[in-house]
Amino acid sequence: MLVLERRYVPLGILSARITLVEGSHLRAGGNLIGKELLKLEQPLAAENYEGIAVERTSKGTMIFIVSDDNYSSFQQTLLLQFFLPDAANEPLTSHTGP
Repeated sequence: MLVLERRYVPLGILSARITLVEGSHLRAGGNLIGKELLKLEQPLAAENYEGIAVERTSKGTMIFIVSDDNYSSFQQTLLLQFFLPDAANEPLTSHTGP
């Protein structure tokens, strides 16, 4: 499962990351344990990303994330596309550190 995490700090500082989480690591009320695949923060296209979609291909996974400008001149409407090759989908290892 891919998780799109968003972060906002007052004064318009935005960042986002995509984390790969195995279903076996999901627990009610627990913390997500996963592998960070992508982190978007300044100077990259840091925006208020609100959606994620995936499409499996024969060689991996296409990942799309989308933001919208919320009718604000300080934000942008973006659609970003990434490719995650199957070799990157190795099983996650559990860790207990920060």
